[in-house]
Amino acid sequence: MVDASLESLNLDKINFYLYDNSAIEKERFLVRYDSQSKQLIDNPKHEQPELANLRGKICQYPSACTRLFNVADRQWRLLVLPGKAYNSMTTHQGSLAIGAIGLLMTGGLTIYLLMSLERTAKVEQQVYDRTIQLKQRTAELETALKNLQEAQFQLIQTEKMSSLGQLVAGVAHEINNPVNFISGNLIHTGAYTRNLLELVELYQQQYPNPTPEVQAKLQEIDWEFISEDLPKILQSMNMGAERIRQIVLSLRNFSRLDESEMKSVDIHQGIDSTLMILDSRLKPQPGFPGIQVLKEYGNLPLVECWAGQLNQVFMNVLSNAIDVLHEKNSHILPHGKNSYDAAFSPRIRIRTELLSSNCVCVRIADNGAGMTENVKKRLFDPFFTTKPVGKGTGLGLAIGYQIVDKHQGSLRCVSAPGEGTEFWIEVPVRQQSKQSVSKVSPAVGASWN
Repeated sequence: MVDASLESLNLDKINFYLYDNSAIEKERFLVRYDSQSKQLIDNPKHEQPELANLRGKICQYPSACTRLFNVADRQWRLLVLPGKAYNSMTTHQGSLAIGAIGLLMTGGLTIYLLMSLERTAKVEQQVYDRTIQLKQRTAELETALKNLQEAQFQLIQTEKMSSLGQLVAGVAHEINNPVNFISGNLIHTGAYTRNLLELVELYQQQYPNPTPEVQAKLQEIDWEFISEDLPKILQSMNMGAERIRQIVLSLRNFSRLDESEMKSVDIHQGIDSTLMILDSRLKPQPGFPGIQVLKEYGNLPLVECWAGQLNQVFMNVLSNAIDVLHEKNSHILPHGKNSYDAAFSPRIRIRTELLSSNCVCVRIADNGAGMTENVKKRLFDPFFTTKPVGKGTGLGLAIGYQIVDKHQGSLRCVSAPGEGTEFWIEVPVRQQSKQSVSKVSPAVGASWN
């Protein structure tokens, strides 16, 4: 009966066990079907189902796969279990499911990563664009700041030159007229004095024996000394008046009140005028031997420039050199007094030369303490100074650099600690278009030749 039933069934992956529940327990097993060998086995040794190879929850409990039915007056029990082929198929299907889930997760993760990369690229592009905008804005602000500083320097320069012009105009007006009056009268006074002395000498020749009263008066006033000293006094007064006139002329040459426009001038005259203004600081003082100025002037042509502004550059550089030499010569002792180095001989050397057919150079060197690299890097920065508070504004060299640059020239510094400092002021003999002039940035190094 079982064989007949199996002919119409395809049980390649299913095993079953058939039991007679109406029989006693030892005789209940009837037959079992092995799907792998496709045979019915009635050996009682195989009456117990093989549950060890079952996977998952399929027939984990035998009652789940058990069916009861009646055959004649007997109750049979059928236990259906998956075979090995069924377990392999289930495992294969499970692997496919896991693979499909993995592919779905991988695809989702890939899509997420692509979306993240796209978003990151957009953010990076926004950051890059913003950075470019910030750089452009920063460059604009730096340009605006530089223009503002240049305008500030120009305003300071204009104000200083205007103040100096007013000062010199006042000095020229208040001093020059009285000096001319004194000088003019000294000419006549000298002539009158010579006439009177000649008259007295003539009287002495005509009357060699004066009266006792006249003899007493001559002794009282020491006539012989007066006759010798009075011409000297007049000559000294005339030299003093001439000196005042020279000072006024130097002030006018320095500020060039009558030359507000660019003109061809003698550079040496501007340097000499500047030195005359600084003469009081160059002279010996108590505890200070004075500064020796060495002039090594070359044969220079007239230079087309704003003479007043260029003279201010000479003034700023020479003033700094004088300050450095005074500082090197002076040493402050613990009790607060100054001690001076007697072996130190301060000197400033001014050398002029024609570098090319259209370039003159003024080199101003001192034998001071020199400068470090850090100081040289900031030498032309506005408001930078190494002087104590209240003794320097830090604008002298910065303004000087702007003035020389305005003349299409260059201002360089050559210095090293212990080897002094030398400034090179190079300006063209004739002004050219700015496109044809090469700028020279501040140099580094040291020399004292």
